[in-house]
Amino acid sequence: MGIISVEQLMDFSDSVLVDIYRTLNHWKWSETLGDKPEGWEEMPDYKKPYMGECKTKEEVIRPYMNMIRARIPMQRIYPV
Repeated sequence: MGIISVEQLMDFSDSVLVDIYRTLNHWKWSETLGDKPEGWEEMPDYKKPYMGECKTKEEVIRPYMNMIRARIPMQRIYPV
């Protein structure tokens, strides 16, 4: 199936994007985005100062989360 690109997220409804955001925000891969990136389970969540070069979950999910936040206010993603 592959992975849905950030640009393809524009075709999703706001409610689906909210679900994707909430899932990614817990360091879990959303099945709506397609196959998990290679090595997802072994990737660290984010880069720590002592780590060398490595791919992190943060690097993978940041573009998705930024796009969703640009379209949907945080108050709608996490209502008070």
